Amino acid sequence: MRLLVLRTGGILKISDLARDLGFSQTTVSRYIHLLETSCLLIRLPAFTNNMAKRVIKSPKVYFLDPSLASHLMDKRDLKDLSREEQAKLFENLVFLNLYVFSEIEGGRLYYFRTYGGREKEVDFVLEVAGSVVGVEVKFKKEVGFKDVENLRFFREITPSFQTGFVIYLGERLQKLGKDLYAVPWRGL
Repeated sequence: MRLLVLRTGGILKISDLARDLGFSQTTVSRYIHLLETSCLLIRLPAFTNNMAKRVIKSPKVYFLDPSLASHLMDKRDLKDLSREEQAKLFENLVFLNLYVFSEIEGGRLYYFRTYGGREKEVDFVLEVAGSVVGVEVKFKKEVGFKDVENLRFFREITPSFQTGFVIYLGERLQKLGKDLYAVPWRGL
C-alpha cells in the first residue's frame, strides 16, 4: 500500500509495481483487486470514445480515503509533507469529491491522456447523461489562461464536451475562456 500511495494520481503500471515489490504481476493484481473490493483503492479508467480502448489503457490509481493515503506516507503533520506529496493528496481529495458526485448522478469518472510525445492530460473527465465535463487540479493559489490549455485541447476533440473547471487553492471564481472556469477547492 505504501508503494501504491507514491503512485497516487499516477498511471498504474502493474509491471513496475511488481518489479519494485519483487512479486509476480498476477500477485500484485490480486492485491490491488483486494484493495478495490475493500473500498480502499480505485482504479480510474482512461477516457476515450472507443470502449475497447478504455479497457486496454492503463488506469490511474487513487485512495478512497486521503487520510489513509497521508498515513501511509508516514507523515503525521501537514508541514512534514513535501509540496509534491501535498499536491498528490490535494488531487486525491478532489478525486474523492468528484467520485461521490459521479456516483450520486449516475455518471462515470475517467482521466484523459494522449500518448506519443507532447502528451496532453486532463486530470478528471466526468461523463453524466451524455455530457462531458473536464476537470484540472492545480495545487497553487493563482491560475491563469495557461492552466486551461489541456482543457481547450480536450474541448476541441470531444464533441460532447460541456464545460471545464480548474480546481485550485485560490479564493476567486474566474472565467478562463469559453466554458472554462477556475473554481476554488472550497467550492467542491
